[in-house]
Amino acid sequence: MPEQRFNRYGDELRPTTGVHGADISSQRMDALDAAAVAHAFSVFKAQKPGHAIDLGGGSGVQALRFAALGVPTLLIDQLPAQQVCWHGSQLERFLPLQHVSLDVRDLRPHHLPPAISLLYSQRFLHYLRFDEAVALLNLLGERLTPQARCFLSVSGMGSELSRGYPHRDRHLPERFAPLASAVAAHHGIAQPVCLYEPEDLVALTSAVQLQVVKLEVSPFGNVKGEFVRER
Repeated sequence: MPEQRFNRYGDELRPTTGVHGADISSQRMDALDAAAVAHAFSVFKAQKPGHAIDLGGGSGVQALRFAALGVPTLLIDQLPAQQVCWHGSQLERFLPLQHVSLDVRDLRPHHLPPAISLLYSQRFLHYLRFDEAVALLNLLGERLTPQARCFLSVSGMGSELSRGYPHRDRHLPERFAPLASAVAAHHGIAQPVCLYEPEDLVALTSAVQLQVVKLEVSPFGNVKGEFVRER
């Protein structure tokens, strides 16, 4: 039986943890994915120091893309090694790839490389409360190199995830709730989320001294952008 195609892009509902929605990156690249890959290539070509971080990257397809360009890359996700896309392939012997399996709330400085030149996180930060997201980005931000780029996206208040969302009218610091039951079942998301307006992602990144380079809302209604650390 073919897997269920559940959105307008024809994506299949391939689970990650089973409660955090679908693995999209393994099925297609969007413009933010491509921009992050292009930046990874520029980092390698210019021989700039620093790692790429794939934060909450699920099976790690985007991390593999970065490493294939020669950029040392760390995947941070709670999936076990057996569910990472390169597991058992010996690619870690030939590519600069590493994986740390943990809940990002437990991330500590010793887990991180000394310098980060690229931070990438697609469709993940909304699984954290706003203050948790601020704390996490502050931790990572301490390792960002000058002119490091951050490529971030979150599920948006204008997306179909917001149908029946009980915290629609809550202020950002208080907004964290399960999706409406039908929406949660359709998307395979059983965890509470903080849905974002564009100005909310600006508030999050500004709180950790990231400056907006580009900000947009996808056709699906997710909020995404490119950012640099203010110096």
